[in-house]
Amino acid sequence: MEESQRGNDKGKSKVSGGYKLWTLEESNELLQLMVDAANRGWRDSNGMLSKQTVEKKILPALNAKLGCERNHSQYLSRLKWFKQRYNIFSGLMR
Repeated sequence: MEESQRGNDKGKSKVSGGYKLWTLEESNELLQLMVDAANRGWRDSNGMLSKQTVEKKILPALNAKLGCERNHSQYLSRLKWFKQRYNIFSGLMR
């Protein structure tokens, strides 16, 4: 498991080397918000969520619900992590 997922039983974010690690709760909530946004049709023509949509709708909801301060660059980092996990699991299913 990722370092950001281990040892965070209390749901508090750890700071490691100047970087704030994602908790399991934050990752799960972000994923739910992204799925909800896709279901509402907030995606661009290429199927991705725009920076404006993420900054105006998704991140404020995430930050308000969990009391964190995530920004767009942190969102992109977690999106990359989600994509890597998806590719690993889809490869296993083949």
